[in-house]
Amino acid sequence: MNHWGYKFLLQHQMYFRRQSLLKLLVLANQQLVNFYMESMGRRNQYLSHFDFVFYQSKLHQEPQLNRQKKKR
Repeated sequence: MNHWGYKFLLQHQMYFRRQSLLKLLVLANQQLVNFYMESMGRRNQYLSHFDFVFYQSKLHQEPQLNRQKKKR
């Protein structure tokens, strides 16, 4: 989840019930993580938030890294 969305939810927390807010956060994060895991072929592996941010920033470098590993 990006910084803007987190800040928005913090500012508007008074308008959400705690349970519905938690469900909303879990659903949104799970959908994003599932999408990125499927696009990277990592459906069966656990993807933490830091892995998610790292791979989101390194997606364009993944094929090159894989080629280097295969050559070795």
